[in-house]
Amino acid sequence: MGIPNEITIHVTEEDIENGTRGGNSYSCAISLAMQRELVGCSTYVTGVTALFFKDENDEQRVYALPSEACQFIRDFDFEKPVVPFKFTALRDPVLEEEGFE
Repeated sequence: MGIPNEITIHVTEEDIENGTRGGNSYSCAISLAMQRELVGCSTYVTGVTALFFKDENDEQRVYALPSEACQFIRDFDFEKPVVPFKFTALRDPVLEEEGFE
């Protein structure tokens, strides 16, 4: 499975219900949505600016989150009401070069 330069993520009501609120980078609603859509990849959502995941070849990719996803994360983590949505994230080779381990 090659990792694309652009990904569209659909956050569902199920992701919201099953996601962990309060800053859990591995099991928040967006991370769950990524895991569902990118089977075989480990996901990690950090802060409010980038997504990380590795494929079966242990290749790391970093994606910049659009502002609507950043707002969703803030609202989700602070127990505010959120609704399903979709967003597109673009790969950010500059952040990849900085090496997030």
